[in-house]
Amino acid sequence: MVAIKRKLIIIAVLVISLVASYILCETKQNDADIDPVKVEEYTAVLENSVDLDSIAGTYCGVLPPNVETILTLNADGTYRLKRKSANESDSCEVLNGIFKVIDGSILMLEHPASGDNIFYKVKNDSGIILIDSFGNEPKARDSKLYILKK
Repeated sequence: MVAIKRKLIIIAVLVISLVASYILCETKQNDADIDPVKVEEYTAVLENSVDLDSIAGTYCGVLPPNVETILTLNADGTYRLKRKSANESDSCEVLNGIFKVIDGSILMLEHPASGDNIFYKVKNDSGIILIDSFGNEPKARDSKLYILKK
């Protein structure tokens, strides 16, 4: 029992000293401490990411099950999504909200009222594809059915 208390006291002292040294020590880095490999990796990620100005615009298409879809992405990070079922002449859904770019090419459309997110992946300068929340694209044979074009 005494040995366990000693071990707990030693662990507590070590944790406190570690936290105190972290808080009291300066964590500034100068340019000499920057790893050039990390800089290259970071730069590569930035180069592969999409620019809001380049994806801004209106994308149109008919997504399954026969839903006419018009998505307008604005350079300020807002969107307007209009969906109209071809089977119902009076039914039209309009969503407004903000979108975020995730992992450089995934667009996450946030809908504040429902809390649901819709995901698209930027394919190229003139097309995006509807994906699931895990980032999976539709199967190859069906993928062209889920593309919206600028």
